[in-house]
Amino acid sequence: MSCDSRNFKSGNPSPLARGEGESAAGGEGRAILVAILLIGLLLRLAVGFVVARQVENRHGAAGKFLFPDSNNFAAYAHNVAEHNQYIDESNRHAWRTPLYSLLLAAQYKTVGESPRVSRIVNNLFDVFNLYLMFLLGTALFSRRTGLLAAGMGAVYPFFIYFSNLVLADTLGVTATLLIILAGVKFLQACGGLRDYGTMGLRFCSPEGESLRRHETCENRQSSRLGNSVPQPLSSSVPTYKPAYACAALVGFALALAVMVKASFALFGIFVIAFLLARLWRMQRNAGDNGDAFFCQRKATLISIPIICLAFAAGMSPWWVRNYRVFEKFVPFSTMGGFTLYESCSEYADGGPNNGKIVIPSYQDGMLIKASVYLQNSSRCETIYIMPEDLHPNMAKERELRNDEYLKYKSRRWIKSNPYKFLKLMPVKFLRTWNVVPNYEGARGWHYLALSLYSYLPVMVLALWGVIKYRREWREIYILLIPAFYFAALHTVFMGSIRYRLPAMGCIIVLAAASIAAKSPANPPRS
Repeated sequence: MSCDSRNFKSGNPSPLARGEGESAAGGEGRAILVAILLIGLLLRLAVGFVVARQVENRHGAAGKFLFPDSNNFAAYAHNVAEHNQYIDESNRHAWRTPLYSLLLAAQYKTVGESPRVSRIVNNLFDVFNLYLMFLLGTALFSRRTGLLAAGMGAVYPFFIYFSNLVLADTLGVTATLLIILAGVKFLQACGGLRDYGTMGLRFCSPEGESLRRHETCENRQSSRLGNSVPQPLSSSVPTYKPAYACAALVGFALALAVMVKASFALFGIFVIAFLLARLWRMQRNAGDNGDAFFCQRKATLISIPIICLAFAAGMSPWWVRNYRVFEKFVPFSTMGGFTLYESCSEYADGGPNNGKIVIPSYQDGMLIKASVYLQNSSRCETIYIMPEDLHPNMAKERELRNDEYLKYKSRRWIKSNPYKFLKLMPVKFLRTWNVVPNYEGARGWHYLALSLYSYLPVMVLALWGVIKYRREWREIYILLIPAFYFAALHTVFMGSIRYRLPAMGCIIVLAAASIAAKSPANPPRS
């Protein structure tokens, strides 16, 4: 039985099942998708060109962007384009992971340092995010859900706004959607999730037979959901090569995310834990079928190392470069200590520093005491000099020591002030998931209206989607992994609205599913 001949007809359809008429409407669906992508691009270009001075601007001859992070990305890109050195304005070699700065550097080399071009590039990535949302909604739910998710993302004000800033957040959304989509296809290839999508990936063995040929959890789940046609048994052993390919894609996408923003450093732990839990459940259900259990256990044991190896391969250029620069293993960035200190110190208020306090440096405690002979006074005097004044390479060492020093001060403050640390956690959480903008310059009535009438309905619909699909929570929980991860991360680190952006793509897909389930082609469970 080939994959194309699989049939999941049911007298009591699951809310995750595809509508019967979707295949016939494929051409119409493609036209709608193209229209959505064009509308999304036009909206982003309009914001970028019409209100460019409000969204992203350079200030006079100083050539500074509105946001400090934009200046730092631009400094790295300028030095790469002009001097072939990945270094910022403060001579820091690994303050940020490099992918977005390298993208800017490629633009600077080809068309020059134009903020308008940088905005257009971000706009294009954001439109690609809409396509990824369509694929994810289609793979997990239905084509109607995918189209609705792309349409909601096309007009979502926060996506439009941040795609017109010279920041890495839009690329972070891309990386997150790639990880979740690759994880979904990996589980579907292993038989751990049902595939109702129309992405052209059929995950069959070379003989053309379905991977789900055993009496496994797929058949039992189909019976539980009312599907009357069981999957056929076969004595041949299925191949999991497509699953291994998807596992490699998961690992590479995780590396891509970390290379965009170091805040994704621990995200892979959440993703791999979910994949292991889902596969363990699948193996437990297949325990009475020896062939299926053996093949699925083998697929799990091989796939997880593949994810780790693909991640290491994607990160290896950065690791090798950092080792050559610092002569030490620097896995991510040297910004972690700075971010932790402005989030957890006696000066922290839950938000970004933005120049409110002077961040201490390890140099305060590492000045070198030396005695010099002063010719004009004919006597010796004790002075203090910086280590890099003796050896230029000490500047690189200072970057690492400063990172370690700030981490040490933050940990010491947390241990000394546990109550204040716990008291700041809900403040950071609320700043990240705030209904209205935290930034005082974005508190005008029009910003408040856009925020209230876009973000709030999306969150309410996503919550309704969680309630509606509570019986299928094992299949939709993967959409909530980014939200759980960034919610947990930004109860420790400072909170800001833009830090929730990578999770919003998956949340919008879930919100779209809660609406699409009301349509006749995707009826709710009775």
